[in-house]
Amino acid sequence: MSFATLALVAFALSIDNFTIALAVGAQTPSRTLMSALRLPIVFGVFAAVAPAVGWFAGSQVAGLLTRYGGVAACAILVYVGWRTLRSAWQSVNAGLDAASLPAALALGLSTSMDSLAVGFAMALAHANVLALATINGGVCAVLSLVGIVAGERIGTSFPSQSRFVAGLVLIAVGLRALLSVH
Repeated sequence: MSFATLALVAFALSIDNFTIALAVGAQTPSRTLMSALRLPIVFGVFAAVAPAVGWFAGSQVAGLLTRYGGVAACAILVYVGWRTLRSAWQSVNAGLDAASLPAALALGLSTSMDSLAVGFAMALAHANVLALATINGGVCAVLSLVGIVAGERIGTSFPSQSRFVAGLVLIAVGLRALLSVH
C-alpha cells in the first residue's frame, strides 16, 4: 500500500484518540508540559504497537487466506469503519479523567483495538508493517497533542463529524482492498 493510503488509514484510526484528547484538554485547561504530553505519547505508542501485533497475527493466517485476503481485509476495515460511524452518533463521554498514567494507559489500550484489527487486515493485504506502525503511531501522537491543546482552547463543545469522516475513510479503504483482489 502507498504512503498516502497508510496515512489515510492512520488519520482515520486516530480520530477517536483526537476526540478523547480534545475532551481531556477541555476538562483540564491548566497543564504542565509532562501532563500535556502524557496522553499523546501513550496514544502514539499504543497506535504503533497495536497494528504491528495485529499484522503479526494476520500474517500467521495469511497463507490460509491468500485467495480471500482482500475480501477479509475489506470485511475487517468496513466493520471498523461502521463502528466508527456508529460512534459518531453517540455522545462523547464528558467524564474522562486522564490526568494519571493509569488512566492514560487504559484509554490507550481501549482506543487501540481498532488499530489491532486494521493491522490484522493489512497483513492480509500484504502491507508494510513497519510503515504502518510508524505512520499510525506518529499521526496518532500528533493528532492527540493537537487535541489536547485545542481542547484547552475551545472548551467542552466540539463536533462529532470527525468520527463520521473517519468511518467513511476506513470503509473506502476496505472497499479498495476488495477491489484489488486478483
